[in-house]
Amino acid sequence: MSHQVFICAAPADRTAANAVRAVLEAEGLASWVATRDLPNDADPVETIRAAIAAAQVMVLIFSARANEAQDQIKRELQFAAYSQTPVLPFRIENVKPVKVLEYFLPPNQFMDAFPPPLDAHLHRLAATLKPVLEKAPARSPMAVSQP
Repeated sequence: MSHQVFICAAPADRTAANAVRAVLEAEGLASWVATRDLPNDADPVETIRAAIAAAQVMVLIFSARANEAQDQIKRELQFAAYSQTPVLPFRIENVKPVKVLEYFLPPNQFMDAFPPPLDAHLHRLAATLKPVLEKAPARSPMAVSQP
C-alpha cells in the first residue's frame, strides 16, 4: 500500500485521527492510520515502523490524550526520527507536550486545530500538506510484512 501521510494518534483520539484521514484522502493525499491499515495478523511494531518509513510526513494528532499515551507516541516519534520522516504536530487541544514528547517535536511548529469545530482546521491541514508533499522526495514503498 502506498501512502504519503502517516497519522499518529493516541488510541483515545481515534475519532480525530479518522476525521484527519477522511479529509486528507478526500483531498487526494493517501494516508495510513493503524486503526484501519494495520492487518490483524501483522507484527504491529514492524508494520508501523515500515509505514512511518514509507511516509513523506507524519501528522501527530496532539492532545492531552497523546501526553497520556506518551510511551506509544514516543516510539512512533522515534521511528520517524530514525527514518527521517518529518513530523507535523496537529494540536487539537491547547495543551503542551510532556517533556519526553517535547524532545521529539519541532519547536514552534505546531499547527493549532482549536477552537472547535475541527472541520475548518482539517481543510487547512490538507492545504498546508499538499505543497509540502509535492516537493518532498519520494519514499520507498512500504514493505509488506509477513507473519
